[in-house]
Amino acid sequence: MNPYNNEGYEIIDSNTSPYPSNRNNSYSNSRYPYATNPNQPMQHTNYKDWVITSQNSQPYNGCNPDNSSSLTWSSGASTALIVIGTIILGSIAPVTLPVGIGTVLVSVGTLLPILWPGGITDTNSVWKNLISQGNNISCESASIIESIVLTKVNELRIYLHTYKTALENWKKEQNKNTTDEVAYQFRNAASEMLGAMPTFSMPGYEVVSLSSYAQAALLHITLLHEGIQYANKWYLGFNAGDLYRNQLMEAIRIYINHCEKWYKEGLNQLLNTSNIRWEEYNNYRKEYTISVLNVISTFPRFDINLYSPDVAVQLEFTQQLFTPSPELKGIESGNDIYYLENMLIPPLDLVTILRNIRFYTILDKDASGVYYLDSIENTLQYTNNNNTNNKRYGNTGNQSLYEDNKIDTNQTIYFCDSIYHATQDMYGIRAIRGIKSMDMKVKTKFPNGTISSSYLTYNSDSRSRDSTIRTYLPFPTNVQLTSLAYNDYILSRITMTNFPLPGPFSSYTYMYGFIWTHSSVNLTNQISNKNKDGRKIITQISAVKANKIGNYNNGENTASVIKGPGHTGGNLIKFTKFQDYIRLNCEFINTESTRYLLRIRYASSNTGSIGISINNTTTQEFNIENTQINRQGEPLIYQNFKYVNTITYSSNTPTEYIDIEVINRTQSETIILDKIEFIPQ
Repeated sequence: MNPYNNEGYEIIDSNTSPYPSNRNNSYSNSRYPYATNPNQPMQHTNYKDWVITSQNSQPYNGCNPDNSSSLTWSSGASTALIVIGTIILGSIAPVTLPVGIGTVLVSVGTLLPILWPGGITDTNSVWKNLISQGNNISCESASIIESIVLTKVNELRIYLHTYKTALENWKKEQNKNTTDEVAYQFRNAASEMLGAMPTFSMPGYEVVSLSSYAQAALLHITLLHEGIQYANKWYLGFNAGDLYRNQLMEAIRIYINHCEKWYKEGLNQLLNTSNIRWEEYNNYRKEYTISVLNVISTFPRFDINLYSPDVAVQLEFTQQLFTPSPELKGIESGNDIYYLENMLIPPLDLVTILRNIRFYTILDKDASGVYYLDSIENTLQYTNNNNTNNKRYGNTGNQSLYEDNKIDTNQTIYFCDSIYHATQDMYGIRAIRGIKSMDMKVKTKFPNGTISSSYLTYNSDSRSRDSTIRTYLPFPTNVQLTSLAYNDYILSRITMTNFPLPGPFSSYTYMYGFIWTHSSVNLTNQISNKNKDGRKIITQISAVKANKIGNYNNGENTASVIKGPGHTGGNLIKFTKFQDYIRLNCEFINTESTRYLLRIRYASSNTGSIGISINNTTTQEFNIENTQINRQGEPLIYQNFKYVNTITYSSNTPTEYIDIEVINRTQSETIILDKIEFIPQ
């Protein structure tokens, strides 16, 4: 693959590729045309394939959200992806309004066309899709609440569109009449939103309505945040609308806590359901990670006390999605849900970047002439760490046939198209005898900011078995190749396992796990002082983007990675002993010499201190508060987290790499690290 070829047709060939293949067998890659359509099919022939759809895998209760499966995501989740991407882009580049009006992060007017694409006469199709995500828990419950929720959604649509019209009129001409009107419509809309929220969380239906609750909460928070920007001009109250400022801060807390609580409750409900399949459990996790957890991860950005409206903020989510493949009805009979969770889902770790995939091919002795993917080795790299480590799944014996697919530092894989060998149905089960071939679509970002698409590929060059099955991972959204849209996911690892199938004959099947990370992840911890518009920008770097974790005293693993509560956008770092530490490497890209304040978001079980050292200089210590976290394992909640201003660092060159260490200087207390913010002064 030639990443610098921008022609309309591109050849993928290991013999001419600038990337080393290390292939030591005689079969070769196929050639594929350059395609901008993520649905572009592979050019294989002489076999019969089936595209896996949700009909092949119905949940235990006989219903499914918008025909989604563990391989795809629903229309509701697709909408949430667009919403998240819109907020991230708006955070990076806040909209500058006409002179004298100011700036705004994301406006209600920006969200309305996404949630009501038909305008004021919209039929609420998006909200129906959001409600249908509750089918993961109960079709019956989702059906019961749909009419009630949609009635309230109808009312909100009218209030919000009326406010939007008044706001547009005021922006065009600011006089007493337009000011009075927009202030009146804002108060009405804010009051209606506040009163509507209980409809999205009716007792007994909190889980099934959680996706619609999260989007409604975002609308309310956005409306309040927008109104506060104009509070003085609209005469909303004393000191720039203290009433609405307080409402905003309370709304952020309440909505985050509600979503985290009921997301976890939904997982527990599924785990306690008889005959639950792992794919159904994972489907809920995937759908609600997109539509709930990632949405509420944007809420802290609306904290007006932390982020001035005229400053941009670079957000990132490190939360991962898991898509198993293939997904077939009955494939897991007799297998414990925790078995696949342990075999397909990697243990908690610092964020890793996929640099190479080695595919091992083997001959199926039970079917003469059929070659298939028997083992996968992922070459992984911690952020800005020159060292790599390999994680291998499947048959770990020595196979002679393998091929490598290298992913350059400016490349990410965002789409996989796989074909599997499959046996004919037997006792309602089709066994998978490994991957026959796979196309991986690659996004390449060039120094000038342009983005192109190309393919990496694996092909066993095998004839087909009894039949073949085809899957697309993930179900593609409208991926933008002209700029970063932040509405897609990138591949971070492939796992696999095999296990016996029930029945009178000894048989087995393979299952593969595709691990995806949101495209907002800053893969090189790059920090800038200004965005493209010349506005100061705060860069958030998640603590799990460190490339080293440990303890200086004993070398034991007393520092660890733990699951985040939901609103953090990913996992967290936990210190439990004196001298626990993490080390991050960051790259500064400056338009001018800049001083940065480092602000850390943390939680702590007691008062204490953390140390900061840059480039192995003397450690400076900073006091932290007791944020009332429970050391006995009670879940973290939003109000457990606080911020501490630490060191100020001056970056004086256009490009500079630095090492930052965050060290626990407190004896036997628990400290949780969420993220580090770099704030230009």
